[in-house]
Amino acid sequence: MHRRKLAVMLGSAIVLAVLALALAGPMTQLGPMGSPEATPARPGGPEPTSGPSPVAPSQAAPSPAAPSPVVRCTAEPGPLPPVLAGDPCPDAELAVVAAVAPVGPIARMVIEPGPFYCNVVWPGVATPVVCSMFSIAPGQYMHAWVAFDGSDEIAAVMLGLNLPDNLFAPGATRPPWSATLVVVEVPPAAWVMP
Repeated sequence: MHRRKLAVMLGSAIVLAVLALALAGPMTQLGPMGSPEATPARPGGPEPTSGPSPVAPSQAAPSPAAPSPVVRCTAEPGPLPPVLAGDPCPDAELAVVAAVAPVGPIARMVIEPGPFYCNVVWPGVATPVVCSMFSIAPGQYMHAWVAFDGSDEIAAVMLGLNLPDNLFAPGATRPPWSATLVVVEVPPAAWVMP
């Protein structure tokens, strides 16, 4: 069991590093008056772009043999600061997929707004815990549960945004999600995946 956890942690770290490099994409330089300029092309490399190009989950070509996982994502109902406006689900899904990649093929994924309150990963199973939580901005955290093909184990994943100091600054954009694989285990029998 310890080897599996170590492999999951090591695999997650590698996947997150690769994802961070992939999400960084071409670097955008600021020109006069703060307007983005294209990054010069590398010889033999792709053409320059005028900014980062987002990658949507639908752009990743799944293998023909692998069925698409069932994904349900619920965004924070709001109101949200301008920097967090828009649909967080496509980027959250990518972050969760990267976090659980070493575990196995995904059968089902549920992403919900907010953190795992009071560090309760399997809500509704035990007596509710009384705890004090730190202050969070609406839309700053999400959490996910992931079921895998051919396994009774469920992964619990925490998602968070490293928010700028001023959520209302003009031109501020949503930072990328950071995903942490909290646990991969067979959940308590009384817990039901939403």
